[in-house]
Amino acid sequence: MLLAGLTSLLLPLMAGCMSLSTLQSPEVLPPGENRVGAGVLLGVDLEGGESGIGELAILGRRGLSENVDMGGRIWGIPPYVGLYGDLRYQIVRDPVFVSGGLGASVFHFDDFTTVGIYPTVLAGSDRLFGGIKWTQLVGGGGDVEDTFGAGFPGLVAGTGFGQSLIFSPEVINVYFGEGTTVLPGLTVQFQF
Repeated sequence: MLLAGLTSLLLPLMAGCMSLSTLQSPEVLPPGENRVGAGVLLGVDLEGGESGIGELAILGRRGLSENVDMGGRIWGIPPYVGLYGDLRYQIVRDPVFVSGGLGASVFHFDDFTTVGIYPTVLAGSDRLFGGIKWTQLVGGGGDVEDTFGAGFPGLVAGTGFGQSLIFSPEVINVYFGEGTTVLPGLTVQFQF
């Protein structure tokens, strides 16, 4: 009973129909390397002045080959969680890292489901990076009237420090068409 009450109170703050965080630097992991962690992203509406938790996530990445890695994460509160996965390719390594990625997500809440596609380009180093991101969503419920599609751009800036235990603050600026939302976040990851 207490869990159901807390879930109904916290779910609107912690789970969304899309994954807006990046939670990674532009450097693709080497083959066989792993990274696991957790992150939180806060939402601040610049025009409305409202704020709250935008995303809580548990994540993991694995280096697949010299220039490719894959990642996944779960966000929300069970049983209301979203799933996200992506592949990244290392385009350039010198003088700065540049990677391109394509992610996809699915989120289901009651009879409403969204699917998202997220192309991303990041450039810089593990210590300081920036990038651009596009979010494309389609979703709907039980009725045709509940169907929607939306797309919007985002800018990413982040940093990281640590070797095995990595702390990565990031800021994402998303324009939803009517206003800009800034999403500051922090990820703590362990690499092995």
